[in-house]
Amino acid sequence: MKRTFKGTIKAGLVAGAIVAMSFGAQSLFAADSGFEFHAYARSGFAFAPGLYLSGGQLDEHGIGRLGNELNQNYVESELVHSNTNSDGSWAKYHVMFVFNSNKGVNNANTGTSAFPSYPGSYGANGVGDVLMRQVYAEMGGFSWDPKATYWVGERYYGRDDIHILDYFWRDMSGEGVGITNGLNGLFDLAEVLFQGPTTTATSANYSEQFIPFTTDLRLHLGALTPALSGLEVEAAVTYADTANTASNGSGTSNYGIQAALVYSPDKFFWFADGYSRLVLQYGMGDSATEWSLGTANANIGADVNAYGIRAIVFGEASNVLPNLDIMPELTYAMFNNAGSQGNNASGAVVAQDVASHLSFVIRPVYKFTQNLSLQLEAGFDHIFATNQLTYYGAGGNVATGNAGVASAGFSATNYKVTLAPTLSLDSGFWGRPQLRLFWSLVGTSGAQNVYGWNGTANGTYTAGYVDANGTSTLENRFGVQFETWF
Repeated sequence: MKRTFKGTIKAGLVAGAIVAMSFGAQSLFAADSGFEFHAYARSGFAFAPGLYLSGGQLDEHGIGRLGNELNQNYVESELVHSNTNSDGSWAKYHVMFVFNSNKGVNNANTGTSAFPSYPGSYGANGVGDVLMRQVYAEMGGFSWDPKATYWVGERYYGRDDIHILDYFWRDMSGEGVGITNGLNGLFDLAEVLFQGPTTTATSANYSEQFIPFTTDLRLHLGALTPALSGLEVEAAVTYADTANTASNGSGTSNYGIQAALVYSPDKFFWFADGYSRLVLQYGMGDSATEWSLGTANANIGADVNAYGIRAIVFGEASNVLPNLDIMPELTYAMFNNAGSQGNNASGAVVAQDVASHLSFVIRPVYKFTQNLSLQLEAGFDHIFATNQLTYYGAGGNVATGNAGVASAGFSATNYKVTLAPTLSLDSGFWGRPQLRLFWSLVGTSGAQNVYGWNGTANGTYTAGYVDANGTSTLENRFGVQFETWF
């Protein structure tokens, strides 16, 4: 939902200051201009029985986010200034700021940070971050191709997510230039520069001259014929010249190639109101890891023979039964020879046989009234890797070995069940804002990815436990959270 303001702004001193800095008073109130404000925010906390701080956040991308976004305060605020001419051409300027604060035991970062390696991110790794996430301009409505939009700048681009996982299976965000809906909606084309960190603890792969560039092309085949409605084909190439890095191994890749086939069936798999997606992704080289497939963030220096595949099925059904909405997802991914460069003493590729990832999450929502609902979310996530460094990257996983040292493989199974009575103005699945009281049961077996939950300042991992003391594989948690967007 968008809210457009014109004339006098009464949004408080902070908003007014940002507006003044971003737009200037004269252009803001021009007769042919408009001003929009959009936002996303969440905040909450969780405790274990006895009012002790709960253990850490198991990876919500695998088991679901409801009742699993712990001790987070996260805000995105976007300002948009638009101009429209009498001939229908238009222009918009966007700027977005992110405010993020996550604190836990001994000031550890117990929730997810605001992704400090993400384009435009500068801060304290999740504790008190203030980030400029987007700043770009776009234009469209031109006579030669009225549906096309042209843009330049740093922006969220081509993002598609699974809401209940807070997981973007496709995200080409970065600084770049592009066209969307070109040739009457047939294609999207972008050249994106992903700005990662300038250095890492183990290598100089991310130094300025080696930032990866990605060319992304998407074809919406329904623009050609109604028979292909809902079908999309994507191809992307990422290039980063790592040949001169001192730690580069002989078998490393300078490029990544990926492709995707996306189909959006009518409604919720043809039988209920809502939406649905069927996704198949394939990547090679630098685009063949869990974290690089579907993104402009290449795994610089991956094995030249690496390849990966990911299949996803998800959607949301409204009133699939009386007063019942539901959203399920099923994901399977497999990655082969997806070793990370620079992970052993010689700097060579640490190849590996196979890594796999299986996730299933479902969230039904029962609506008692327009303002009261009960949400249930159940999730299962299994990860297997022959060599743990392939999955966790250069940082290693101290659950089974020291960072940067090749060690034995691992498997992990995480699971969660959450009940959340919810208040809202609209109790539908997408109705926001929401106030939630939740109870979660979380568990794990084997080494697993938990964010900083053992109480240390740097948030190291401990194998097979989910409580703050590192002694239990199962924990009851209860807490509160609000979430809103507009």
